[in-house]
Amino acid sequence: MLNPPLFLPPPNQRQIRSEVQWAELRRDGPWSGLSPRLRGNAAAGMRFERHTHSAMMEAFGPSGPGPLYAPAMWIAYLERNGSRLCWAQPDGLIIDLAKGQIIIVEIKLRHTQAAWWALRKLYEPLIRNIFGTSWHYAVCELVHWFDPAVPWPEPYTMTPNPSRLMSNSFGIHIWSGRDKIDPFR
Repeated sequence: MLNPPLFLPPPNQRQIRSEVQWAELRRDGPWSGLSPRLRGNAAAGMRFERHTHSAMMEAFGPSGPGPLYAPAMWIAYLERNGSRLCWAQPDGLIIDLAKGQIIIVEIKLRHTQAAWWALRKLYEPLIRNIFGTSWHYAVCELVHWFDPAVPWPEPYTMTPNPSRLMSNSFGIHIWSGRDKIDPFR
């Protein structure tokens, strides 16, 4: 019998290890305005992320009738057992006021376990702390390339529209980078 692959956090992956004492959204964070020089895959990933933010803003912009997209908001937080201020930055939030739902988005060039760790073990606990129990939550990895062989710890839904995810679900949306993201699909 084969052993299932281990699902360990990637090196340097932050996660909430105790109860969140305090968290708040902020427009600016500790590295606002800094633009590191990236090369290779990291640079390609950042280009894809910027391009995706533009497409998501166009699809879920303030002038549209549906959900709103908030890109790269900073979160300042303290854990119960922590004494120093920590920072996190989810790639995006799709906020649907009509449904009372927030979808946390992680943008990746390639499907990776790091997205699951970031979404479920860092961003989701922080967003739940900020917005409370009156909202519904889902998470979505938005990728350019999807590999179904990547081990995954929970069921996921392949979704043609990230804003249509059900509460508590994990969605994966494949986006070529060429087509418009259709908010009504």
